[in-house]
Amino acid sequence: MVEKYVARRGVESVKTQHMRMSIIRQFSLFMNRIGFSYYVYPETDLVQIKNDFTPYIFTHNEINRLTKILDKIPISPRYPTYHIIYPMLFRMLYGCGLRINEALGLRMKNLDIEQGIIRLDATKNNIQRLMPMSKSLLKYCKKYVKRMGFSSTYDGYYYPSKNGSQYNSTPVYCQFRKFMTFAGIFRENGTTPRVHDIRHTFVCPCFGKDG
Repeated sequence: MVEKYVARRGVESVKTQHMRMSIIRQFSLFMNRIGFSYYVYPETDLVQIKNDFTPYIFTHNEINRLTKILDKIPISPRYPTYHIIYPMLFRMLYGCGLRINEALGLRMKNLDIEQGIIRLDATKNNIQRLMPMSKSLLKYCKKYVKRMGFSSTYDGYYYPSKNGSQYNSTPVYCQFRKFMTFAGIFRENGTTPRVHDIRHTFVCPCFGKDG
């Protein structure tokens, strides 16, 4: 049954088949953990996905243009902190190389405003990471905290939604694509870069000119 389920169907992509193989494998592993005895599709038999995607690396000029767009976001009566959150979020993504969900999941307890350190607890590999901030980013963070009106005892989300919950990543992706369009930043195929590419742009200078 499993072999029939994972077999390639018509002209579907290898990625789609790989996803189906992975799903049935993980399901079997889960069932076995709770006491059943299911056949587990071998990990070595998973079809290999060729990843030929090339991340977009922003130029300094593009980063400057995008920053100017974000700093000029008009005040919205409906979303009173919208124009404050996005410039801060962009600077943190670019300045620290955070993944978007890592940034949106930050609470005030994760930031040491005095030492300029961000502590990441829920990372991709569940390993705690400490991210130092530059002096300019730390200065902007302190300004952001004041503009948001966070009290000294506030321990909510650093990027709170309108009702105080965690900011949803979906509208963030959409808004950043809009900002990139305004800044005239596009890939060769005419699409805007991904939000995740901001992280790749941070990583490149970290390796140095010889890296």
